[in-house]
Amino acid sequence: MVNLQIQSDLTCIRCGYNLRGLTFEITCPACGISGHYNAIALPNSYPEKDQILSALDRKPFERVAEGTAYPADALLFVRDLSNFLQGRVETPQEVRQLAGAQRICAEFRDFAIQSFPDKVEAIATLEAWNLRGSDDLKRVLIILDHAHLIRLSEKLEQANFSGLFATSTLFDGYEASFSDDFRDDLPSPPPIYVLRR
Repeated sequence: MVNLQIQSDLTCIRCGYNLRGLTFEITCPACGISGHYNAIALPNSYPEKDQILSALDRKPFERVAEGTAYPADALLFVRDLSNFLQGRVETPQEVRQLAGAQRICAEFRDFAIQSFPDKVEAIATLEAWNLRGSDDLKRVLIILDHAHLIRLSEKLEQANFSGLFATSTLFDGYEASFSDDFRDDLPSPPPIYVLRR
């Protein structure tokens, strides 16, 4: 686990206050700017910059996950699905077309294909995260929306996801889809997900 404590001299990007001894999780005591902004502004040479940013990004999802049946990784995966969808649309009309539950479930499948090395790992990980079907996907979307971590349209919030897919059969008929040829047709790859044991 990455150490979020600032162990060397580092000045606040807004006011110049020396943040040494504090953590990136708190606000600057002098001006109140988020520690996350100070972490983003770190020079690329700063030790563990990428790990610090990743840990800070993960924190709100860990807090939200505490009150749910889903681990933070599941919430982050669905948030990344939301980002994936935004990267696949170019016009307001396409956004409206993506708003249906069936389309979101199909995109969930495509995103999982893009995110995992193979079908077996995808199913095992999604089920370990309690993402066992479309009903779970809808619940996580609502959880993230209520926590203000994503924004759902009213149409999607009202959409019926019930019984649209089960994770155990999500990839039936898509055996070859984990090939590099299929992945080349998708937008830039999201992070590869691995089951945390």
